Amino acid sequence: MSGSWATIGARTAAVVAIAIGSAANEARAHDWLLLGGADVTTEGEVYGYGGVITPVPLLGNAGRLDQDGLLLRVWGFGQRFDYSRTNLQDVEATGGGAEIGLGYHILRPGVRVSAYVSYAFRSYHLSPDDPSSGLRRRHGVRLQLETQLDLTPQFGVSAIGSYGAVFNEYWARIRPHYALDADLRIGPEFTFFGGKDYDRQRYGGFISGVKLGPAALSFSAGGDHDTRKRDWSAYFNVGASFLFSTR
Repeated sequence: MSGSWATIGARTAAVVAIAIGSAANEARAHDWLLLGGADVTTEGEVYGYGGVITPVPLLGNAGRLDQDGLLLRVWGFGQRFDYSRTNLQDVEATGGGAEIGLGYHILRPGVRVSAYVSYAFRSYHLSPDDPSSGLRRRHGVRLQLETQLDLTPQFGVSAIGSYGAVFNEYWARIRPHYALDADLRIGPEFTFFGGKDYDRQRYGGFISGVKLGPAALSFSAGGDHDTRKRDWSAYFNVGASFLFSTR
């Protein structure tokens, strides 16, 4: 099994190298979207992430994110959280991981759809150790779908869903929004995520598109419900995105 994952990783790295090389050889501008953020709860749980999304200049795409085409996605994260185990004390999981994959997005007036397939690696330290935990699985494949639909110039909805094959984990978020202007949006958000060891639900609100120099910021907050522990905490999230072009 480890040999097959190594082969997949090698092939993915080769595709990435070709894609980056193609981008570097383009005389025209090439778009890059940098993403980062942090998420905390009043239970002391922390999640931080960062990544980049960039077009692969093939199949008619000239290296622009406002065109249909292939996308390269690189992602990294670190986190600490607790989960409950029957007949055991709570287990603290600390670790992180990285993902690299390819996707495709389609843009139409008022509609955007993106889909990704990524190789995912992660590693967690569990205290106390939990031999039955699904978090001990280090290699997997991540499937992700993102959609944004503008119903009117002011009202719309966005949704992101992902599934970690082998990990058997899911994450989904829905955000109806009202557009205050071309970039600034506010609305409620509903998030659901879990797996073998945990299941969580979040209900809150967000504001996105807050300009700070060349960056766009987003903020969200609300209640986090651990359905297995049957308790609530508050969550707070801040994110940033930065779009730029190179030649």
